[in-house]
Amino acid sequence: WDAMFQSLLEYKAQQGNTLVPRKYDTNPQLGLWVQTQRREYFKNKMLSNCVLRLESIGFVWCVQRLIVDANWDAMFQLLLEYKDQHGNTLVPNKYVKNPKLGRWVDAQR
Repeated sequence: WDAMFQSLLEYKAQQGNTLVPRKYDTNPQLGLWVQTQRREYFKNKMLSNCVLRLESIGFVWCVQRLIVDANWDAMFQLLLEYKDQHGNTLVPNKYVKNPKLGRWVDAQR
């Protein structure tokens, strides 16, 4: 575990995050190990000191949640740009210039 954790630290130093792809060509074992850590965490089978060590380096347990949050932030930014242009946030549901924004705003309501 410690050796793989060290590999993760090295990855973070190079990439700036701990989001190792499952199929990481440079170090396939690291990608699998990271996936295993997430699985064990969600099954409540991980030792608390391992959880703390991973969390101390900003380990992301739920990548899907991270993606959802990033998408939400991007759409909110588009809404702010719409407000700057139109003076309001009343984006039509079928907004021709950006249908995705129209649907997103409708879903937020």
